[in-house]
Amino acid sequence: MQLTPDVMQKLLAEDFAPASVLVNRKYEVLSFRGPLVNYLEFPPGEPTRNLTHLARPDLREKLRVASRKAIADKRVVHENRARVLRDGHYVPCTITVQPLSELHGAEGL
Repeated sequence: MQLTPDVMQKLLAEDFAPASVLVNRKYEVLSFRGPLVNYLEFPPGEPTRNLTHLARPDLREKLRVASRKAIADKRVVHENRARVLRDGHYVPCTITVQPLSELHGAEGL
């Protein structure tokens, strides 16, 4: 395997970059990046792009609260008390919600 810049970026992102999701104010997923399998799951039935439906159960409420606060306060919100069930054990994680209102055309993201 040749290590091109694209391959190196992908390998680094899988292990060292935070999982991230770009959503609009309706929690509709517009883009994914990073190792999301530890935080999202795909429920049975009709496919959904709603982040609160895709988030693992332990993260849903904290994600909603952090998102509402970030939108209302127009600032970055960090939720450091989140945890997610992984392989039968709870693992601490941090939820960061950053409104993108400063970028032209990104209002509401």
